[in-house]
Amino acid sequence: MENITKEQYREMVLRLAKPGEDILKSLTARDCDFMHMTFCLAGEAGELYDECDGPKVQNRKELVKELGDLVFYFVKLRSIFKTDWLVSPIMSEALNAPYNSKELMRLSCHLIDPMKRITIYRKDPHVPDAKYGGKHLADVIKELLDQIEGHLLAILIYFDIDIQEVLNENWKKLADTDTGRYASGTYSDEQAQNRRDEGSIVMKTCESKDPNYGHPCQLPNGHEGHHKHDADFWVDITANENSFKNAS
Repeated sequence: MENITKEQYREMVLRLAKPGEDILKSLTARDCDFMHMTFCLAGEAGELYDECDGPKVQNRKELVKELGDLVFYFVKLRSIFKTDWLVSPIMSEALNAPYNSKELMRLSCHLIDPMKRITIYRKDPHVPDAKYGGKHLADVIKELLDQIEGHLLAILIYFDIDIQEVLNENWKKLADTDTGRYASGTYSDEQAQNRRDEGSIVMKTCESKDPNYGHPCQLPNGHEGHHKHDADFWVDITANENSFKNAS
């Protein structure tokens, strides 16, 4: 076989990758839930690892916040697969934060493969899968969730953080009726974008496509500022901050 060219390989990828249109047609609401929670759990696991990458916690408040973000997606995944939480044995063979946060991140990423097989390849989660030694994908996922929980509990013990504190802070961040992100009590895209808990507001929509055109617009702190349209983003040039918002 002769060496293939980059263009030949690219053409093969485009030909063999399942088209997005076909994926969209086959997705169910449960699939979307599963994909959403799995991707977000992996992302939060990476952020938690950044906070735990050292012998001592650098910012306890931020660590509790990241733990709460991860627990939110973890609990939803437990609910999707109808399993209880805070019932797994603690991974105590190495009670240090860097090891346990690394394992938590690794296992969270491993969830993506069975998720892909179920949601994209349309494999029944209750039939044997050869890659996992004949185990059902649903059982593989439950085992991964058990292991993730064990490492999560080990991190809490290492930093002497009570899970109740994590739950309380995440509730305050998301559900508090005065300051919570979703103060209305239900999800909406508007609330998710506004992030009331961070004190931000919706900026005015840019109507110009001229990169040299600037116009007044509302800043998150309530003052009128001056924003400049730059490519596909808003750049706050008054406060000299790196805050961006997709232009319409």
